[in-house]
Amino acid sequence: MSNNVVNAYRFAGGFDKSGIKVYYQFNNLSGVLENLATTANGFPDGTGSTNDSQTVGSQVAYGESGIIGNSFGFNAHASSYVDIGTDIITGSGAFSFNMWVYTTSLSGNQQGLTFTSQAVCQFSGANVKYTLGNTPSLLATSTTPTNTWSMVSYSRSSGGTQKTYFNGNLEASGSNSTSINSGDNFLGGQVPDISEGWKGRIDECLVADIEMSADQFTTLYNSGAGLDLLA
Repeated sequence: MSNNVVNAYRFAGGFDKSGIKVYYQFNNLSGVLENLATTANGFPDGTGSTNDSQTVGSQVAYGESGIIGNSFGFNAHASSYVDIGTDIITGSGAFSFNMWVYTTSLSGNQQGLTFTSQAVCQFSGANVKYTLGNTPSLLATSTTPTNTWSMVSYSRSSGGTQKTYFNGNLEASGSNSTSINSGDNFLGGQVPDISEGWKGRIDECLVADIEMSADQFTTLYNSGAGLDLLA
C-alpha cells in the first residue's frame, strides 16, 4: 500500500487518527473486546491486539444499545469490568481520551476508565458530575444526566495543561503533570478493588498519546450522533 493511500485512510472522514492508541466500538456480542486501532484500519500509532481485552467479566452485558451500534453494559458488580491490557498511557506527557457514557444511577463514585489504580474517567456521586483526568482531576460543570448518552472528553498537553469537555464543549481547565504508572488498564471498574464500579453503558472509547484539540472533540461529538472512525 502506498503512502498516499495510507495517509488518505488515516484522514478518512476528515478525522486525523494519528496518536490514537486504542479504539473500542463495543459491537462484539461475545468474547474478546477488540482494539480496532490498527494500521490496517488507518491508525498509524495504534497498539492493535496488544490492547484487546484480556478479560471481560461475567457480569458485563454485551449487545446493549449504543450511541453507534452496540455498547457494553456495566452494573458495578465485582465481575462487571473489562481488562484492556497494560500501559496504554504511562508517564507525565500528553494524552487524551474520548468516550460515550450512559449513566443509569447517580449513587456513589463510579469508575469508567482506569489506568493502574488511577481513575481518569469517573462519576462523582457527591458532586453529581463527571471528573476527568488523574489526580488532580477536573470536575465538569454540567450536572450528569441519567438514561441518556453523553460524550466526555479530556486532554493533557506535554506542558501539563489539562482540559475537560462535555458533549464537545470545553468546561474546565487546569494543571496536571502527575505521572501515570505502568500496569493494567480497565473499563467499568478497577480490579481487584471494584467498590466503585460503573453503572450504565460505555461506547465509542478512544485513548491517544497526544493532546487532542477542541475541534477534534467537536467532530467526534458530531451534533450528538457520534462519529464512527471506521466508516
